[in-house]
Amino acid sequence: MGRRVPILQTMDDSKQPFATEAATFEAQLPSLLGQHGGKFALVRGTELVGVFDTEGNALAAGYQKFGPVPLYIRQILPEEQKGSAPALVLGILMAA
Repeated sequence: MGRRVPILQTMDDSKQPFATEAATFEAQLPSLLGQHGGKFALVRGTELVGVFDTEGNALAAGYQKFGPVPLYIRQILPEEQKGSAPALVLGILMAA
């Protein structure tokens, strides 16, 4: 028989999807706000891959560089202007 893969796994905080990317984004947010407010940041691991005018441009650049994988893309906004995260950012929805 083949190996069974669990459908749902419980994760502790250190294993949350995009935890590293979120921390990287938050650490760089003050400098990003000064130069790129309102634009979109693409982060992979501890690297700020780039800043883009639109979410679509960030997504296209990420797919070109990394392939069709979940990507961490966040709009560069002050805390009080942040809303809910799009499904693409969370890796819930994959664009074809």
